Amino acid sequence: MSEAIYIVGMRRVTRQTVASGELRQIPRDGFLVTSSAEIEIVDQAAAAAVIDAVRPISATGPDGFVSIGCVGFFACVLEFMQSSARDARILLLETPSAFVQDTLDLAKIGGSDGFIAQDISFVVDISRTPEPDALRIYCCEILARSRELSGTAKLASRVFKRMNEIKKELPGAEFVSFENSSEWSRRLAQSLVAVASQGGEPLSWLPSIENGHRHFMTVRPLLDLTANIELARERPLVLACLGAGGRFGIIALGPDVGDSQFDTRAAIPKDLGEIVFRAPRPEPANIPRDIRYVREEFYGHDNFYFRWTLQQEIPSHA
Repeated sequence: MSEAIYIVGMRRVTRQTVASGELRQIPRDGFLVTSSAEIEIVDQAAAAAVIDAVRPISATGPDGFVSIGCVGFFACVLEFMQSSARDARILLLETPSAFVQDTLDLAKIGGSDGFIAQDISFVVDISRTPEPDALRIYCCEILARSRELSGTAKLASRVFKRMNEIKKELPGAEFVSFENSSEWSRRLAQSLVAVASQGGEPLSWLPSIENGHRHFMTVRPLLDLTANIELARERPLVLACLGAGGRFGIIALGPDVGDSQFDTRAAIPKDLGEIVFRAPRPEPANIPRDIRYVREEFYGHDNFYFRWTLQQEIPSHA
């Protein structure tokens, strides 16, 4: 990584947050939104209200929307790494949960894997300048499984290798579990055990906040970070998260201990144009029609994500 990047603030978005609009007053250059439900979520009145309530009034725009299933947070960090902004706010948007659940079902990971979408949103502020209690990001990437039958086994080998590289670069690092209730998670975990048995020390994992069918989508790694925040201030913490379509997000962060030896992994965004975002308004809920991240044509590409430009038609705050 050629320069340091820090997490300088994070908090869950509550009804009070939305009603007060207090987060709008904290100055940030950029604004990025992500959701496992992809771009169509911005047409939901509840989602639009959250976007409007947390977008910094100082953001110079245009705003970005990036998405790649549940590993959207990792995609946002990669997107920021490619930008020239000094700092940015990231909104992880998973509300309304009924719409998000519809997208999980459409992707065939709601009913089959038993995921129950939780109504939750979270904001994270990242910066190239450290602030008090900031956590430095040491690496961030999204590994992808290939389409071949041996894809999961090969991904397990890559994950095992990458995690051991991180252990060497960041001595004392702790790892938070990626596992969830899906069948693919079970198979990947078994493959990691098999890889370790062929030589090398098995990976040791701290428990994740997601240990049942309650699914937190893109917000999961931030909830895991919140649960382990004191540890992350003392030593490096590695967060991992699965994404449908065979994706494995990794981010290492912790106290600022000097120069990092990691290289920034080149992002591969697929630009899908501009979306006009309208100010919150009441409207009937619509059913999602398509989910891009499960299309086979997009499998097997590391650090890949979808990107849209959000253009607000009529700002609700003049």
